[in-house]
Amino acid sequence: MASFYEQVVSSHRKTLDRIIERGSVERMKSVYERSAAEVLRKLERLGKGSTTFTAHHLRMTLAQLRAGQIYLDDQLLGELNAASREAQVESLHMLVRDYKRLEKHYTGHEPVVPLEEAARFAGVLGKGRVTLMRQHATSMKRYGAQMVGRMEDELGMSMAIGETLDGAVKRVHSVIGEEWWRAERVARTEVCYGVNRSHADGIGELAKEDPGLMSQWIEFCSPDGQPLDARVGVDSIAMMGQVAPPGGLFTMPATAPFPDAKGETQVPEGLVGKSWSVPPCRPNGRESIHAWKKEWGVPGWRYSNGRRIPL
Repeated sequence: MASFYEQVVSSHRKTLDRIIERGSVERMKSVYERSAAEVLRKLERLGKGSTTFTAHHLRMTLAQLRAGQIYLDDQLLGELNAASREAQVESLHMLVRDYKRLEKHYTGHEPVVPLEEAARFAGVLGKGRVTLMRQHATSMKRYGAQMVGRMEDELGMSMAIGETLDGAVKRVHSVIGEEWWRAERVARTEVCYGVNRSHADGIGELAKEDPGLMSQWIEFCSPDGQPLDARVGVDSIAMMGQVAPPGGLFTMPATAPFPDAKGETQVPEGLVGKSWSVPPCRPNGRESIHAWKKEWGVPGWRYSNGRRIPL
């Protein structure tokens, strides 16, 4: 039977999945489809039919597409900012709820949590919000540049082989249809980061009243570190359960205590020694931050001088 802590982690994971899927990805997809349709409508006004796609058409089309991509990026960024803000609010509420449940279960003590006060809650929520929004903007700009680059390649090919205007526009349609996965990846990764950032900042605030409280890096693994499915990589197994003080960093060890689905226990050299303040450490990562206390009896370890030190 799963421990109470495992039940809390499982509930947290389900809530995080719901926040990301319904709270960000589905909303972003709706905005993407509406905005992309508007870009395509404007593009088709430039001309269509059996006329050969020329260098003149290419220049006009690229100018329209670049302007259209700016519009698309702006729409997606606005939705991403709203989605991540809502996700951060829910993350803090979830942290307070779980902390109180865990304290009550493991220590019999029902704590008073100043973080529930509106002013302190808003203060934690606002901490780093400007930086997070700047990060969102950078990610969307990178996505937009990749999108435009792909369209430029396709239209260049269209002109080179003497396609018609219809053929060129069809290529743009195809790119827009195929490139949603990039925007989806940005949405998942950015919202996940925002949730974990708020969780880490909230833990730091809680630790002002409860100095024994720390942050723990949780992967899709059992409490003792064994992977729960074949998607869990060796680097994730290596990070599972690592504990850091509020504001501290989590560092990638060289080896994992259990093999991944491929039988690997050695972490890729390029990742060893890298550090993160919060997950995810890769696009679409499933890792998350949780509150941790020694009194809860949950396995944990810290990383020091290249060694795992059990806590």
